[in-house]
Amino acid sequence: MLTSSSFQLLSNFSLNLQELYLSQNNIVFSSPVFSSFPSLVILDLSYNNMTSFIFQGSFNFSSKLQNLHLRNCSLRDGSFLISDISITNSSSSLASLDLSSNLLKSSSIFYWLFNSTTNLRTLDLYENVLEGPIPDGFGKVMKSLEFLDLYGNKLQGEIPSSFGNMCTLQRLDLSYNELSGEISSLFQNSSWCNRHVFQSLDLSNNQVTGMVPTVIGLLSELEYLYLDGNRLEGDVTESHLSNFSKLRHLYLSDNSLSLKIDPNWVPPFELYVLKLRSCMLGPTFPSWLQTQRSLAFLDISDNGLNGSVPKLFWNNLENVQCLNMSQNNLTGAIPNTSMKLLNTPFIILNSNRFEGKIPSFLLQASELRLSDNKFSDLFSFICDQSSSAMTILDLSNNQLKGKLPECWKHVNRLLFLDLSNNKLSGKIPVSMGSLVKLEVLVLRNNNLTGELASTLKNCNNLTTLDVDENMLFGPIPSWIGETYSILGSFKEYVIKRNPIMLKQFDCNV
Repeated sequence: MLTSSSFQLLSNFSLNLQELYLSQNNIVFSSPVFSSFPSLVILDLSYNNMTSFIFQGSFNFSSKLQNLHLRNCSLRDGSFLISDISITNSSSSLASLDLSSNLLKSSSIFYWLFNSTTNLRTLDLYENVLEGPIPDGFGKVMKSLEFLDLYGNKLQGEIPSSFGNMCTLQRLDLSYNELSGEISSLFQNSSWCNRHVFQSLDLSNNQVTGMVPTVIGLLSELEYLYLDGNRLEGDVTESHLSNFSKLRHLYLSDNSLSLKIDPNWVPPFELYVLKLRSCMLGPTFPSWLQTQRSLAFLDISDNGLNGSVPKLFWNNLENVQCLNMSQNNLTGAIPNTSMKLLNTPFIILNSNRFEGKIPSFLLQASELRLSDNKFSDLFSFICDQSSSAMTILDLSNNQLKGKLPECWKHVNRLLFLDLSNNKLSGKIPVSMGSLVKLEVLVLRNNNLTGELASTLKNCNNLTTLDVDENMLFGPIPSWIGETYSILGSFKEYVIKRNPIMLKQFDCNV
């Protein structure tokens, strides 16, 4: 453990010290202690207690200081006192400043920065509690900024149009605030002199309104565009997107947008992440998606899509990590393929009308959610494989029929298995006892007969067993009381409280 008094000892050999890293200690600072470190270039004090530390006028650590990290130091508004220094007299060498995860609340921090360090290139103020509007003058004064992160505050009002006049700005993150106003004003009232270097715009999860202007295409160097979780409306066409040859991430989910893309359009970009939940993509499956061969995360759920999915689309999923096409009206059989899925992905296809056999390549998923479809064959899916790393399998509310297969050892890493509301018959197979990691087993509302398989006692992690609405008979086995202390009778199951069932169906990056 270091204390602030320890720095007096450092002063004896501090004249040439250029880098000092003191993060994640238990240091309590009460006054500036670094004036005797004139050569410091990098200083990291993150994760210490600086509640009583006061910056007056400027940081005054070192005239050569370029990188200052003060993340999670319990800094408050009172830690920064605005002096009488004029903006024109500000001559800080500081290029990178991290004030993230503190307790800053008022806009005074912006004005303090005006007066103290206008040469910044990187500024992190994310995860504070900043509220009120962003001063429009901030973008006019901080002319050297390249990276600005204000994520996760409570900022309100319109997005200053001056951000579009910061000619060096490359990345702007304003996500998870309460910003409002028309998105078009950000583009129409700005020169976007930085459009040849601007790489990332994140306005997600605010209250921004209006139609996405086609002039957004001026930002031709964009690699990351996040507009999801706002109140945007109107159409998005290929005219909005055709200039983004470097685009890698595109988030438009959870607005009132309608994507109207020409079926013959070939995008100039190759996306890694595409989030288009509830974007009215339908009614037919968007053919331009077949050109995206590098997708790792794709969410096109709740889009009113009808009809079958082209085979070429399925063949392009080699790199997928999460695929969500749930809550559409997609039909037909999913073609099987010998393709190797490289990332044991999450695959979420529930609430469609897929039918026929479940293709064996889906067994490579770690989570497979196929509920509320019309799949009819379980045997070939489970039994025609060697082994699987799957942990969640939900096939509830399908048209599965016949006997439960006797080859569950192939999926012995399962934590959650739901086969409820199907037409399965016969006895519960002995091999289900090989699912030793299983926590939830739901077989409700089938035509199962006989007694519970005694091998289920091997499933020591089981917390929920639901076999209601079947034709099972015989006494409740004694091993249920021995092994599962939370189970009283077959009608006392608390499925709705199970954390696995409640896991968010989303492709989070």
